[in-house]
Amino acid sequence: MPSLPVRAYTDRLSYERGDQVSVHVSAADPVDVRLVRLISASTDEPSLDRPVDWQAAARYDASLAPTCVGSFLHGDPGPAATASHTRATLGAFVYSGDVGSAPVQSLVSLASGPRAPWPRVPAG
Repeated sequence: MPSLPVRAYTDRLSYERGDQVSVHVSAADPVDVRLVRLISASTDEPSLDRPVDWQAAARYDASLAPTCVGSFLHGDPGPAATASHTRATLGAFVYSGDVGSAPVQSLVSLASGPRAPWPRVPAG
């Protein structure tokens, strides 16, 4: 996977007006942070985007924060689980930075059981 010069995420996926936003950034150099209203999601037409006045907009120091690409969750069954439990519910926000790597990738894999394949969606 190619190295990205800046990687960032917020502490939540959704905010209400007036909520405090916490942004976590990994970068080798200082980063310019600004707020932009996206009018179009197309990267071909960024001229439609509008800057938003924001008092926290500035240049901030950053440092590299190594992450495990292909992160995972590992854990034991909870105290309410019994041997007869055969179902589990998981929720995930999935982003693959390397969608061209394999036509099928596993999102969920159980050591002794089934897996849920994630079919690659062609770009375009």
